[in-house]
Amino acid sequence: MLALAALLLALQADPPPSTAPDAKAVFEERQEDLITLAGALGGLHRLNQLCPGYGRVSIFRDRMKEIIDGEKPPRDTREQMIANFNTGYRRMTRLHFTCSAQAEADFRSEALAAYSVSEKLSAPLLVR
Repeated sequence: MLALAALLLALQADPPPSTAPDAKAVFEERQEDLITLAGALGGLHRLNQLCPGYGRVSIFRDRMKEIIDGEKPPRDTREQMIANFNTGYRRMTRLHFTCSAQAEADFRSEALAAYSVSEKLSAPLLVR
């Protein structure tokens, strides 16, 4: 009888707080990551035009289009992604006029940044 009373008391107690992340916060963080990735892709697109040894000249612009088509982000996120892509492109245009050792170093840096964000974006999609 005492065990039954203890069980009933335990069932009436408040459940432990959820450790699941807030869906809105997760969504907003993903949108910010998409915007950040777009900026890196814009920089990579410009650097790839200057130092075309990294594949098709349009590869990073094409990836940007694929991300937008695949993600189907809300209009405001889409517009921010495009704006940040263009900002990244213009930033590298101001910094580099020709392919140089610094342009190649910046390419590697932008590529690592893009890779890091891509890993973060894809992590929830991986089957464990």
